[in-house]
Amino acid sequence: MSSSMQRRIQGGDLSYQDECFSYVSLVGDPVALPRARILRRPHHHPGLIELEVCTAQGRRTERFTKKHDRDAFRAARHAEWGGAV
Repeated sequence: MSSSMQRRIQGGDLSYQDECFSYVSLVGDPVALPRARILRRPHHHPGLIELEVCTAQGRRTERFTKKHDRDAFRAARHAEWGGAV
């Protein structure tokens, strides 16, 4: 469907619209799931990285500091949206 037709159907007036969507991934063989998935782009602060993640228990924020574990901090600094934690 063209974007102009979609705008008319939805009653939108902007040249873009935020579309809500979801998807399901199915596989035939069992796969190992990550501990958590990154929901948003990491927030960088001096000496601190904050990741908003989704776990089996729900949504939460994880914080990584340089002082506690340099390897975890480095991995968090290079993390991207949708990545595994």
